[in-house]
Amino acid sequence: CKQSKTRKRDFDSSELPATPSSASDHEDEDEDEDEDGEDENQEDTPQSNESGNDDDEKIGELNMPNQQQFAEPSESEAFSMGSSMATTSTTMFDSLQLREALPQILWLSYSQLVAEMKARRVPWRLAKYVEMSALERAIKCKFRENTVYEFSASELDYVCFRQLLQLECPAWAWMEVQVVECHAQLMDDQRAQYYGAELEHAIENADDPAEIATFVVIRATKNVRKHVQVEELDNLDNLDDDDDDYDDNDNAEILRDIEYLKQCNVVHKMSANDVYFHIKLMHCTRSVTDLQLELNTIEQNQAIANQAEDLDLDSMDALEQVAHKLRANGVDGACILNMKWSSWEELSKLNRSNSDHQDFVEDVVLDFFFPFNIGEQLLNQIVSLRKPPLKREHGNTSRPTSIFDNAQIRRKFSLCLDYALYDQHFPVLQCLVKLSQFEDMQFLLQVHKHLSVDRVVGPYNSMHIAAWKGKFKLLAAMTMYGGNPLITNNEEETALEAGRKYPAKLKWFVTKYPKFAKYLTKK
Repeated sequence: CKQSKTRKRDFDSSELPATPSSASDHEDEDEDEDEDGEDENQEDTPQSNESGNDDDEKIGELNMPNQQQFAEPSESEAFSMGSSMATTSTTMFDSLQLREALPQILWLSYSQLVAEMKARRVPWRLAKYVEMSALERAIKCKFRENTVYEFSASELDYVCFRQLLQLECPAWAWMEVQVVECHAQLMDDQRAQYYGAELEHAIENADDPAEIATFVVIRATKNVRKHVQVEELDNLDNLDDDDDDYDDNDNAEILRDIEYLKQCNVVHKMSANDVYFHIKLMHCTRSVTDLQLELNTIEQNQAIANQAEDLDLDSMDALEQVAHKLRANGVDGACILNMKWSSWEELSKLNRSNSDHQDFVEDVVLDFFFPFNIGEQLLNQIVSLRKPPLKREHGNTSRPTSIFDNAQIRRKFSLCLDYALYDQHFPVLQCLVKLSQFEDMQFLLQVHKHLSVDRVVGPYNSMHIAAWKGKFKLLAAMTMYGGNPLITNNEEETALEAGRKYPAKLKWFVTKYPKFAKYLTKK
């Protein structure tokens, strides 16, 4: 049976194994406990109302509708769950208890965080955005204070807290849960005008313009008191009725930022091949040349992409094996967001109770759940380049090198973001057009299928910059990619007009795309 991360508190850490042991080891331990631990179990029973009352009082404080939901199951109850669950009755019963208690604790934790913000005179329209990391910490704290169990998303079969919110919460008819991203500095500046600049800002790292925070918004769709029966609720403001100053028009700047960042996130558009090359580009040791050869082969014969059985997976590292297995099973971007822990355990020899396995899965999936975290690092790395990297050869001579030769850049080059849109102030794709050589851009256009190359962000789009820099070979590649060189910038200028100081290169471009010849005569 699988080792449960949900556990009663006050265990001595010396009693727990440093690493998860095998199933046979657990069986031996269970036999020893059956033989030697009978007297100890008798001592733990609350005969004198001294050892067991603390936990009962904590459960009573929460005043759950079902007061018996945290009781240990009897032997008959365990086997009544079915023969398939009998071997893991305690683990499964703990999971059921967590799942039953979670909606109420989630609502109370969220309500308290909102109430704290409103106590600082922040209106509901801004206070309703609660940082997801703060909410997760509050939920764990409430579980420790009011129950005998520790909260863990993996115990409920989820790979992270965000997946739990997005997949578990829709089943609750009495509340709606929304997860959004917004620039932390924007949110903090909007709030600061109410609680005063002299007070400490509430959002971590809000002084970084590129910092993007993940927020949770919860709205009750039915009467909360029918589902949350605790005295503590009487001390909180009625959050849903306190909408006197609430108007989404007042949040226009924040709503625009949320919508724009949603457009930057392309995880739901990613195909199984996109997921495959995302993992190989960021986490594997294969060279860019090898990846480009593989891309060319796949484009010529798509069937090769799904012939994982012909590959020697044992010769690959663990992450590369996972990449091949995901593609062989047709796992695209939307699917990987829905893959629970049980799916990962079926895909490969993984165990959610093993901390190393947890880290391994997080390395793979967190890029898809939180693409802006790695995107911020890439943006800072690209902006810091300022000029193309050079490689010294034959004494004093030098030539530009590939940006993908820089491990610090490649390990951050996620395919989960549209770099033509991100970031709004310093679009990554525009920076790369200025700094990179054609071969790098050709590879990027080949491996990343979701770039809005002709979208105007700031004064220009990436095609304007390519033409202005005289990079008409790149302009042609962007046109073949699907970009339109006739889209105008803020000065009503097309990309062809931006490159009019290069008449010979313009003539070459028209030979490639004759349909644009008539637009060259426009003044």
